[in-house]
Amino acid sequence: MTMARQTTLSLIAITHILAAFGCAPWRGDVRIAEYRPSSLAAELAARAEPLPGFTDGGEPDVAALWQMTRDARVVALGEATHGTREMRRLMSAMVERAARDERPLAIALELDFHTGLRIDAWVRERWFLGAPLSDLALAEALSFAGPVVAVAEYRDLFASIRAYNRTVAPERAVRVFGIDTCLIPSCSEDLEAYFAAVDPRYHAQAVALLAAPRRLWSGSTGGARALAAARMNLGRVRARLDERRVEYIEARGAAAHEAAVRLVWHEERRLDFVASHVDPSVVFDRDRNMADSVVWMVEALGERGRGLVLAHNGHVGRGLDRLPNGRMEIGSVMGRALADRYGDAYVVVHMTFDVGSFLAHGPRTARQRRYGGAGRLRAFAVGAAPRGTLEATLRQTQGAYALDLRAVASDGALGRYLHTRHWGRQYGSAWRRLYDLTPSAWTGLVPAEDFDVLVMFPHASPTTPYLSPDGGASAAQPP
Repeated sequence: MTMARQTTLSLIAITHILAAFGCAPWRGDVRIAEYRPSSLAAELAARAEPLPGFTDGGEPDVAALWQMTRDARVVALGEATHGTREMRRLMSAMVERAARDERPLAIALELDFHTGLRIDAWVRERWFLGAPLSDLALAEALSFAGPVVAVAEYRDLFASIRAYNRTVAPERAVRVFGIDTCLIPSCSEDLEAYFAAVDPRYHAQAVALLAAPRRLWSGSTGGARALAAARMNLGRVRARLDERRVEYIEARGAAAHEAAVRLVWHEERRLDFVASHVDPSVVFDRDRNMADSVVWMVEALGERGRGLVLAHNGHVGRGLDRLPNGRMEIGSVMGRALADRYGDAYVVVHMTFDVGSFLAHGPRTARQRRYGGAGRLRAFAVGAAPRGTLEATLRQTQGAYALDLRAVASDGALGRYLHTRHWGRQYGSAWRRLYDLTPSAWTGLVPAEDFDVLVMFPHASPTTPYLSPDGGASAAQPP
């Protein structure tokens, strides 16, 4: 790690410690003249649309939310954590409702692109090469994504998509895509498999060319020369895909060829990530890359196609993340890029909760910090949102609800509140008790600017892992 990078990390840590005492949500600096006046509460109660089935153990009913989002080409469902059961259940209900609309439909998840290919193979009972792979275990596909993703709620979602796809024509099948860049070297194996299927004579050469990019990893790049050689090799692989495009499409179809080209693109982005650790001039823009992948997915569906995106709230909102001092971070989030591309056809749903628990990785051991790896996966409980935060102010007793911010007049108490900056929950895949005491777990946002619809759950429960620590299935697999 360079001295400059160490200094930057130290400054960030100091900033968070100072912010904990000077900018924490409960210190009352949330910039609202009145804390939840009766007129705000009354207007909220009148405009909130109930979402039955999330608090009473019944079947989730997202009819109200569907009416708010049905005309969008891209609906982004933002989740406050990566381990909240209610948010995954809402995604499943929205997929089921959208599938009945008879428009080409794809769902984009905060998974790496390679894992998305494997899951798409499972739900459509085929592989991106075009060869049947109906016996692909879902556990095998999800094991590449990690335990936070390998949960029963996702398993049930993919099983329901597979069952639906068996009842419709291939062109009506629901697709599954990963929009994140795979950052582990083994991701190039899928590209090697493609060449083995379409161009056996070139396969050995492809493996040799991809070996250089695979050897590179953050902190151990081998220098600028090794990076340049790896990029050159990927350029040669891309050139081969272009030169033999016609015969490759004849062998395995246009979709497989497009996926292979996209795999090269993602390998190039992985090299950006590697290079950014040693060369500050190289930018690895994760959010911009994810936005590009969403656009790639949606455009492939045609003009009538619709995309449902499930990712963290920190990625899908229109606004930039706001720092504890109120200023915006440098760089655009995925949602800003998608809003620029699709305008009003991009609708953001911000999902959050008041109190409850969620699945996340705990603190890492000394060995994990030294050699890499995540802390133990378990459920963490948090109390009710502190006074003055978005979740506390919009707390309701009627259960889960959806609020269309676009329909709220800006001159009323609720409208003024929604156009003001507030603190909101922002929990990641890792959790420390300290996070709930500092702005690390909260972010500044202006609801009416950053998203279109708010979904509020009064209580959250954790998702349920179904893979054992070694990656095998620990529960019955779907048929």
